[in-house]
Parts: sequence; C-alpha cells; structure tokens
Amino acid sequence: MSERKWGRSWIAVALVVCLVALTAWWAMRQPSSRTVKVLDNQEFTLKAATYGTHHRYVHGKPWFKALGSVLPAKWSGRLGLRVLTQDTVTPSLMVWGHWQNPRGTNQTPSDASLCDEHGYELEPIRAGKVAYLTPRGESVVGYVFTNFPRRAQTLTLRIYQRDDGYRAHRVAEIKLRNPAPGHYPVWAAVPLPIIRQEGAWEFMLVDFTTGESIPERYKPARGEVVPWSTATFRVSKGGHPDTSWEVSGMEVSDATGNVQVPKATLLERAGDDVVFGFSATLWPDEQAWKLKAQFSHTRDFTLDELWSVKSLAVPEKGAPVRITPQVTMHGVFLASLEFNCDLPMPGPGRFGVFRPNAEVVLKAIPPTPGVRILLSSASDDRGRTLRCQQGPVGPDGTRNFFLEMLPETKTVDLTLSIQKSRLIEFLAKPRSVLTNKPGNNTTTMTFP
Repeated sequence: MSERKWGRSWIAVALVVCLVALTAWWAMRQPSSRTVKVLDNQEFTLKAATYGTHHRYVHGKPWFKALGSVLPAKWSGRLGLRVLTQDTVTPSLMVWGHWQNPRGTNQTPSDASLCDEHGYELEPIRAGKVAYLTPRGESVVGYVFTNFPRRAQTLTLRIYQRDDGYRAHRVAEIKLRNPAPGHYPVWAAVPLPIIRQEGAWEFMLVDFTTGESIPERYKPARGEVVPWSTATFRVSKGGHPDTSWEVSGMEVSDATGNVQVPKATLLERAGDDVVFGFSATLWPDEQAWKLKAQFSHTRDFTLDELWSVKSLAVPEKGAPVRITPQVTMHGVFLASLEFNCDLPMPGPGRFGVFRPNAEVVLKAIPPTPGVRILLSSASDDRGRTLRCQQGPVGPDGTRNFFLEMLPETKTVDLTLSIQKSRLIEFLAKPRSVLTNKPGNNTTTMTFP
C-alpha cells in the first residue's frame, strides 16, 4: 500500500476514534435519567436542564444524541432524533422531561413548579414546549422558569395535576442540579420604615411581609401554592397624609436577576395607609428584594391630565359607536375610542354587585410604561352618575372600561385621566409570616 493511502487510512481511523470518544464523552456527561411514577402508572422522566436564552434539547438514544450535535440537521430524523429549541427573552432555566402514558393518550403533566431547599416554591406553570413523539402517549415537555433560586446547587421539580376546580395536586417530585449556579452580588436591605422623597411628597414603605395565605378570592383561579406578599405604604405631603394616591403596579426583583410582575394583586386601604398584596415571590435566601412601586393619583387631577368626550350617543346593540380622538397626552397617542352596549353579562362573582352592560375600549399607542389611564367619571344626559370599573390592559395598549348603564340614557359624558405615575424603589427584606401550601396554610417558615 502506498504511503499516501496509509496516511489517508490513519486519518480515517483517527476520525472514527475521535468520533467514538466524543460520543462516549457526550453520553457520560449527560445527567442520569430519573423517572417517577405519576398517576395510573404514568411516568415522567427528567432528561435535562438548560440555562440561557437559547435552549436546545435532543431526544433520542444517548449514542445518537452525540452524533446529532455534530451532524447536519437533515440527518437527525434518520437517526431517530427529535431536536427541540426554545428561545427566551431573559436568561432562564428550562427543564426537559419525557412523558410516558401507558393509556395511549397524549395527556401530559398539566403543571410543574420549582422548589428550593427550604420548601419554598413557585406557582405551578404549564409546559412551555410540548412535542408529541408517538400517538401512544409519548411526548417531550419543557418547562420555562424565569424565576428560580439561582444561587442554589440543587433544585426540586414538583409535578402537579389540576382537578376540575383547577386546584393543584402534587403527584411527584424530582431533584435536579442547577445548570448555572453563579456568584451574585448581595443587596443590603434598608431597615423599615423606608422613606423616599419625590418632589413635594414622601413615599414610605411602612411594612413588608411574605409567606401569607393567598386571599380566598384568588383560589384556585389564580393560584394556591405560591406565598402571598403584602407591602404597606403611606404617602405624605407637608407632614400630612395624602390619601389621593394608590399603588397601581409593582415589580419585584433580586440581586441574582429574578424579576417578577405580579399577576394577582389586591389593593386595600387601612386608614391613611395603602396596602398592596401580590402573588409574585422571590426566594428566602435573598437578603433584600427591590420593590419598584408605581404610585398614581385617584383624584385631584390637573387639567393637563384630563381628556373628555361629551354627548357620546348610546349605540344600539351590535352597532358600536367609534371615534378617533387623534390626541397625544404625556407621550401616549389616543388613537380610537369605541363605545359598545352589546356586552354579555359577566359570570357571578366577577364584578360583585356591579353589573356592567356597556364597554368602552380605548386604543392608546404606544403602551407606555409608567403612564396610567383611568376612566375617572361617567354620566348620562340626565346628569346621573354611571358606575364604571377598570378592565384589562392589552399588550398593544388597548384599555377596557366597563359601565353600568341606566334606563332611558341617550348620551354619555366620559372623562379620562392620563397621568405619569411615580416609580419609587425600595430595597427591603420581607418579614416572614405564614407559608401558603396546598393542604397546609399554617406552617411557620423562618427565613435564614
């Protein structure tokens, strides 16, 4: 055999050896699969945990998975591989698992949560990625967690099933290694009360607690696992309480990069204080939480904060009235306003005794953070005050307001307030009270 042929042969052998070594290394570095029985002999197997903004998981036999990482994508299917990807806006944790249902249906675990070593956990979430492998009940699921104890070395994944009443029932749990434990700064909390001066006003954080039982109104529709937190504020001007302010929004964050915007909130007044309850939670090992509270006026608006529309005709059902204000206030363009009286009656308990039968839809561009739009007053052509209530705010800047129309109303006058809110930051450590867990709402938790 010629020297050139020998050289090519050795190169081929070397490539095969390298490929075998790479495959062996890949197989050995993969975390060992852990399988738990769920309901009716269903099985959930933890496969991998990825961290970052681009998540990739290859499902298949371990030896072929290594090849799938170096071979062109068109070969993945020939090797029996399934490549799944998921992008996230912020660095997040994604937990991948294999679901086996012997009943032969594509039913997957409904929800999963993450738990730290203290038993503190998030509200269970639905899988962010589901790929059905066969019609025999096999699938790969991926859960995306933007909030998790990033300092921890190990985490616990808890699998939940929800009943017909949307109550969460834990059916299994698996420990996993944190794929990205890091060294993070430590924030120093400021002792309460914390006072922040903003113009002529003093904004004070009076008290801050977490671990409370979730209010009954949010069970089970909005959650029953994650602990409830409460921040109590007081606003003063010239040394006197100013009760014209309320908390219209909240963002909580920690030093490791976790950021939460509460989905369930409850605003109450206790004398001169504003009590803001919320469902978002961080982790007990953190020495401080940063509260970014959005304060807004509820009355005493200035003229440049008000916009009115007079004698808006009450529309017939199925024929909404639409106007185009073409007005810009505080950086927000009021593009259109639609008045609709063809509103289905809400279900029991949604609005309490308030029974809306009309809706105002305002399109505001762009959905500017820190600007709040309220329907501050509504009245009809007879001078009667119409009760109104704020509705949801859409991601495109659409605001919904609900009205309770009175008999024989022909026209309505609407006044909206468009105001820039005050964003005030407080760095504090919450005081622990009770832990809210399914079936155990009175367990005391002590934060380290």
